[in-house]
Amino acid sequence: MRNFSILSLAVLAYLCDYVLAAPPINLPSSGTLSITNLNSASPALTNITISRNITVSTVFPPGKEPPDVFFYDVPNSNPHINLKFKDYTLIEDRDETECAEAIQKAISAAGDPTKYDVKVPEFEHTYAQGDNLLDIIPKKGYPDQTTELTWGIWSQALTGVSNFRLAYPGLYFVFEVYVYPGGSGDENYVGIGELGWFISTADEIHLEAKREKA
Repeated sequence: MRNFSILSLAVLAYLCDYVLAAPPINLPSSGTLSITNLNSASPALTNITISRNITVSTVFPPGKEPPDVFFYDVPNSNPHINLKFKDYTLIEDRDETECAEAIQKAISAAGDPTKYDVKVPEFEHTYAQGDNLLDIIPKKGYPDQTTELTWGIWSQALTGVSNFRLAYPGLYFVFEVYVYPGGSGDENYVGIGELGWFISTADEIHLEAKREKA
C-alpha cells in the first residue's frame, strides 16, 4: 500500500511538470468570438458576436414583403430602438434611386450633431424626391412619457428604414418607432412614419382594381 502511494505521487509530480512546461494558450486580446452563418442552428439568426454583450442581427424574411407585421431592432442603436413595419403596398416598378434620395434627405436633416438630443418638433416632417416621399410624425405613447423622438433617435431609426427598403425593393410601408431607454423593458412609442409616394388618380384606380381581385 505504501509503495502504491509513493508511485502515485511520482506520477502526479511528473504530470504537473509536464503541464507547467507546456506553452501558454494565446486567447484573442478582445475576448470576442465571432460566429457566422448559423443556418444549421436557426435560419433566423446570423452574424452573432459573443463578447461582453451579445448582439443578434435579424434576417429579413424572404419574399417580396414580410408575411405580417415585422419588428426590427436597429443595429447598434443607443438607446435601443425597435421599428414596427406594417401596411405594405408593393409597386414593383418603383424608382429605387429616387426612393433612396428621399431617405438620404431625411438622414442629412437629422444628422446635425448639435441637434442630437434636441426634440423633433411635433408636426409632420416630409422628405420627397420625385414621386417618393418619407415622412415622420413625433408621437407619445402616453401623456407623461419622458422619452421623446429626438433628432439623434430619428437619425438612428433611419438606418433601420433604409435597411428595410433595401431588403424589399418596390415596397412602401408604415413604420412605428419604439425606444427602450437604458436597455430597459419599458417601451416608449415616440413616432410614426411612412415611406410612400405621391399617388395619381390613375394609380388609385389601378390599386383599387388590384384590391378587388385580391
